[in-house]
Amino acid sequence: MVLLDHVLPSGERHLDWLIARDGHEGPLASMRLGTWPLAGVNAVAVEPAADHDRAWLTCEGAVSGNRGHATRIDIGELVSVQVLPEGLGLAVRWTERGAQSLLLASSGGGACLRAL
Repeated sequence: MVLLDHVLPSGERHLDWLIARDGHEGPLASMRLGTWPLAGVNAVAVEPAADHDRAWLTCEGAVSGNRGHATRIDIGELVSVQVLPEGLGLAVRWTERGAQSLLLASSGGGACLRAL
């Protein structure tokens, strides 16, 4: 998995969280966030995005179609997923950020992510 800072040509930015869902093959599941959730901070809205090419696990730079520029913030692995009454409990391990426990839950017709 990888966390990218995506700056659009307009100057607006968001984070793309890309997760390999099938080992070493196939596209990456993608979620768009305004910021990364930290412990003690309210939940962050999550917007599902189109699947991304696996090349984004290791590359960064110009996004095709004049859609801005992506810079890698961190790489890591999704260690486990647990179904909880509140949503999905995710254990992740980042190279720079270390281990983190997250909750991905439904929220008002959308989804949100918060640190546990």
